[in-house]
Amino acid sequence: MPADLVTNFAITRSVEAFFTGGQVQWTRDGQTLFTPCGAVVKSMNVDTGAPGFTLGSSEDSSSVTSVRLAPTDRFIVVAYSNLLIKQYTIAQKPEPDEEVLPNAEAVTLERQWKSQHRAPIMVMEFCDDASLLATGSADFSIKVWNLTAQYCTHTLTGGQSVVTRMVFYDTDALAAGFAEGDVRMWDLTVKDSAKRLKVEWKAHTSHVTGLVLQNDQLIVASRDQTATVFDLTTLKKLKTVPLFEAVESFDSAVGVDETGGPAAALFASVGEEGTLKLWDLATGRAVRTAKLVANQVEQLLVCRERNQYVLVTADHNLLLVDGQSLQAVKQFVGFNDEILDVAFVGDESERERCLLVATNSPELRLYDRLDWSCKLIPGHSDSVLSIDCAPWNRQIFASGAKDNAVIVWRNSSKKKEIEKLSKATGHTNSVSAVKFGRLGKPKFLLTVSHDTTLKIWPLNGVAFGEAPKKKAERTDADATETLSASCTVVAHTKDLTALDVSPNDRLCATASLDKTVKLWHIDLERLTFASAGAITGHKRGVWDVRFSDTDQVVATASGDCTVKIFALVDRTCVKTFEGHPSAVLQVRFLSGGQQLLSADSGGLLKLWTIRSNECTKTIEAHDDKIWALLPTADSSKVITGGSDARLLVWDDVSEKERLEAEKKRSERVAQEQQLANLLEQNRFTDALRLTLKLGRPFSALKVVEQLVALEGDENALRSSINDLKIDQVALLLEYASGWNTNSRNAHTAQRVLFEVLSSFPPAKLMDFPNIKGLIESFLPYTQRHFERLSRAKQQATFLEYTWQRMRLSDIDSPR
Repeated sequence: MPADLVTNFAITRSVEAFFTGGQVQWTRDGQTLFTPCGAVVKSMNVDTGAPGFTLGSSEDSSSVTSVRLAPTDRFIVVAYSNLLIKQYTIAQKPEPDEEVLPNAEAVTLERQWKSQHRAPIMVMEFCDDASLLATGSADFSIKVWNLTAQYCTHTLTGGQSVVTRMVFYDTDALAAGFAEGDVRMWDLTVKDSAKRLKVEWKAHTSHVTGLVLQNDQLIVASRDQTATVFDLTTLKKLKTVPLFEAVESFDSAVGVDETGGPAAALFASVGEEGTLKLWDLATGRAVRTAKLVANQVEQLLVCRERNQYVLVTADHNLLLVDGQSLQAVKQFVGFNDEILDVAFVGDESERERCLLVATNSPELRLYDRLDWSCKLIPGHSDSVLSIDCAPWNRQIFASGAKDNAVIVWRNSSKKKEIEKLSKATGHTNSVSAVKFGRLGKPKFLLTVSHDTTLKIWPLNGVAFGEAPKKKAERTDADATETLSASCTVVAHTKDLTALDVSPNDRLCATASLDKTVKLWHIDLERLTFASAGAITGHKRGVWDVRFSDTDQVVATASGDCTVKIFALVDRTCVKTFEGHPSAVLQVRFLSGGQQLLSADSGGLLKLWTIRSNECTKTIEAHDDKIWALLPTADSSKVITGGSDARLLVWDDVSEKERLEAEKKRSERVAQEQQLANLLEQNRFTDALRLTLKLGRPFSALKVVEQLVALEGDENALRSSINDLKIDQVALLLEYASGWNTNSRNAHTAQRVLFEVLSSFPPAKLMDFPNIKGLIESFLPYTQRHFERLSRAKQQATFLEYTWQRMRLSDIDSPR
């Protein structure tokens, strides 16, 4: 195969679901987030976005119901729906001069136990020194656990609803809030359970969503849009503060207040409005507010060391907010669901850094591949199905969605914001594919839809390079321009699935579920269509079509499990690639048109060499349909996305594998030469040691045979074995066990076994790794060889007897 062809791809980054709802935890240094994801808890580096370790197994049937990180960051406790509690110890960062073991695990399961609750645990809380753990359950009860002594110290009952929040007051008292709005506090030093309840406050009428201790005061926030302050000394209510929204999370603030002073006396709240608010409870007013997301925020996390917040939204996104400016620093998307399309956007300096992703959501996702933070782009009212970036200006991209609309956007790298430039409406069904003209002379946009039509939209009136108007000058009427289609044709009889434009903008191709691909001439002056013929040959619907940049051909992917190449001149099929077990959804040209990369509905990627018509590599890439396939211009990287919510980045490792194979070949030649030299010099012990080091059983067999056949030295083999290390002798026994399965090599194997058993006493043999298994592996074939030799000996004796009888007969017979 030519050196410039791709032979293999390897995953270098996997962006997948890491948060599907629940309680997120943040380390004190702010570097690591712990997020529940189904049956596991995943860790993530906040600075790089890199995934860390995973707690639990995704194959477990029980899901995570609650997670709590110890205040010391040394361990984390996870509660599951099967009422099991697991405690994991987290490895601490080593000191600069501390030695780190190479196989040291980042996290280990310390212990697990049954919660003794009758329903799943919904919330957990540690005391300040992490010696006590409180678990609040949906069975309305609370249990307090001594983690040092490993037993349950208290069972607190009496609540009339689900436990929603808890907080320790030192280690002597515990306060808890409930779903019906009541708050209870227990004295943990009282032994009599009937007298343990200190006070019960019924100051709220809805879910308690925040309990904060400050200066012997307890601040309680609730979904009833109020916060109440209680004095823990007198156990009296001091005041009630209106919050004017249903609060979902409440905590002490970081950053600065409105005067620029420290916000230590302020409190932060988030709720249904998606706004971060800082409250001065002394005056009862919000001193600072920041509208950060459009939907509800369910959890607020505070890191005082970094002076930052993390907002956890209802749609499973994590927003990192600076405490000083209350501006969003970065955002991580916890769950993408189905990934439908991907495209690179950005100018030459940022090319292939910014990745635009369309999922079954109305919001586009713009990923920064440096740290895999994500910006959400609202604009559509239904799921986005397709996206494309303009080849003549990488800052411009378009999106088509199920809301029947097409939007043209600009990625302003200087202002670091996405601007909506124009909108096209006219399709009567979902827009399934969008495509810009390649040359930009003139600028136009093609769209196809499930309404079976193909449209062309002139873009000459769109101000791509002009500075946008200021917000104060912009009105709703001129916020975005409205595009008008210059030509519309009914292209197929069934849903259109794909669209592509030729390199010279003179042709476009449309694919449909009616089993055909149609070619259309584009009049670049009037921007109209004329039919250029139809391509037939597939037995099922066509899912994708692509023009080659180097030849006058198109590649098609179909539900009949084949990929085909058709000539544009006469529209005949010149190549058919068979091998996919399921419908082929995507196809791309690679290596300057010399190869094809195809993806199917079963999650397989196949790499084809066009000249030989062969599949050179099959990769199990995804667990479900692969809807998105995006190679870079030089074919060095490939991005794939599918129905399994995974976004994978693949690197071309062909050259790396070729270099490694060449290095191995060179090493093998050098080793074979070294072995030949040792044998030539009769250094059999060194030769045996080398074969064991290289892991070559056959070469070791040849060396042992020469040692056994060595004239004048019957103990040569035993001497060589005595010079080996214990692990080398064990490996030699393992090789001999394999030789013993063949009758031609059985004698050599038995000789090795004999010499080993003769050279080492039984006590020493017990130190050999897996000595029991090695000896047992000899028994079946040794018994078989013994029986075979016994029969051979018996037959040889009978032959000797027959020969002797024949000689006697000759003597006794008359002459």
